[in-house]
Amino acid sequence: MYLNKYEESILNGEYGPIKAKALKALVKMGEALGADRLIEITHAHISGISYTTIGEAGLELLKELSAERVYVDASCNPAGFDLERWRLLGVPEEYYEKQIEIINSLRRMGVKITLSCTPYLIENIRPATHISWAESNAVLYANSVLGALTNREGGLSALLAALVGRTPNYGLHIDENRKPSIIVNIEPNIDPNEPSVLGSLGYSLGQIIGYGVPYIINFRRPNNLEMVKYFLAGIGASSALGLIIISQISPDERRLRRTDLRNLERMDLDKRNIKNVFETFNDVQLEDFDIVYFGCPHLSLNEVLHILEHVKNVRLPKGKRMWLTTSRKVVSEIMALGYNIDDLWSRGILLLSDMCPVVAPLRIIKVNSVITDSVKAAHYLRKLHGIKVTLMERRRILKLMNEIYSRC
Repeated sequence: MYLNKYEESILNGEYGPIKAKALKALVKMGEALGADRLIEITHAHISGISYTTIGEAGLELLKELSAERVYVDASCNPAGFDLERWRLLGVPEEYYEKQIEIINSLRRMGVKITLSCTPYLIENIRPATHISWAESNAVLYANSVLGALTNREGGLSALLAALVGRTPNYGLHIDENRKPSIIVNIEPNIDPNEPSVLGSLGYSLGQIIGYGVPYIINFRRPNNLEMVKYFLAGIGASSALGLIIISQISPDERRLRRTDLRNLERMDLDKRNIKNVFETFNDVQLEDFDIVYFGCPHLSLNEVLHILEHVKNVRLPKGKRMWLTTSRKVVSEIMALGYNIDDLWSRGILLLSDMCPVVAPLRIIKVNSVITDSVKAAHYLRKLHGIKVTLMERRRILKLMNEIYSRC
């Protein structure tokens, strides 16, 4: 692999042993994947920062790496709990301390403690720039909506790239690899504004295709473009895909030529695909849930406001809770608008930041059954935690919450 003088000097230890180790690992990874050189990146997003996910070994590695600072702007994925309300969630102090050690290690490195899986709603990422992102939904959004270039990195490879400002030049960093491999026609009467429907559509697509670059045609644009995140999160949960070219949305479409589409296989996605996914996740009856969950990927400000407006008359009984996960930035904005977070909590509506239930110690805090509008959450809650889960449309959940648990 070709290295320039700066990269050679890092590898030779002139910038310290940690950066040398980071670059050596990236070079080895690049050689294994056929990269010809390293390329500069402008941003990194690091996943795998929950103690539930990385455990003691991961913590020790982060503590070692924290003697160095990142070379480029870097953000990080959610932790295992809300940093301010962890006691109220029932998180043990020992777990809390381990998680804080991880966060402090990242902070010493200069990583922004965003603790959100939607960095595209927080960071300013320019089109056509090379980045190194972990977190599947974020990778798909960066490539498919923002027009940035990143592979589906692991948490460690993204962190190593952040330390030296370089990543191997392979995969989706190369234009030739961003051309369509299949054309996917979407049934036109599918609702583009319902998270569970979009997620199920994406989940089914990922299951069928698995890899490559689908070119999506007849995709109805949602009222708010950010809702595409649910479609992409579903894809990321069921496949290794890193880029989807969506007609009228993806910047990569502008570079397509007729020859790029000639002789490509075609397939259709329709309501039958969506129905099959809903039937896959149907473990929990409405009266039996521990948690009703919204926020995978993290909710935007508009989504939180919409949900809060629809549950303003809801008071959940003891033992049942509604979780809304979002970024700390959105929680601050909600409070600035006059919402009382403590009042919401007193009614069983928990507005939570910093965290994701997929990487939370759910068994420890006694969560066994979840109803959600997120296919990604349903997939991982069952797969990683053995949680009983039911997928349901957001509008239906909110309607039933008001019918059954209205305080009026």
